[in-house]
Order: sequence, then C-alpha cells, then structure tokens
Amino acid sequence: MDDEFINITTENVFNEHLCCIIRSKKFHPGIDAKRQWLSKRLNEGHVFRKLNERGTVFIEYAPLEKAWVPIVGDNYFYIYCCLLYTSDAADE
Repeated sequence: MDDEFINITTENVFNEHLCCIIRSKKFHPGIDAKRQWLSKRLNEGHVFRKLNERGTVFIEYAPLEKAWVPIVGDNYFYIYCCLLYTSDAADE
C-alpha cells in the first residue's frame, strides 16, 4: 500500500504535482511560493503526503514544535491541511 502514496521530499518538491487549492494548469505564482516554502520546511520535519491517484487526496503536517502556529506542546503534530476530493465525489 505504501506505493500508492507519494511523499513530497526536497528531491521531488519542484517536480511533483502539489494538488493544492490552486487548480490552474498555467503558471501560478502561488504554486511556486508554496514549493519554495515547502522546500525549506521539509528539512524541519514537515510532511506532505498524497495519494498517487486522480483527484486530490493529501495530508500536510509538521511536528508541533516546528509548526508555524502560536501553539506550545511537545510530541504532537500540527495538521496544516487534510483534503479528500475526487471527481467521483463531485458527481454525486
């Protein structure tokens, strides 16, 4: 089942589709900004994991100690985004 998921890494962040809310097929500065931001956060333990299928299914999280939020805690994760959207679901 692990081969069904793709982890975004510093090696593939500029090549993989990020399946974000910006759905444009043309160049969009928001996508480039997200890639730049992610490339720095991945070394801090940030995780962007997506399902290798058509549709938008991903989770994005980081250790709370490194999250960009004013919450204090140890040994927790902060979920930035968790999205499940498929074309099949939109048809119902």
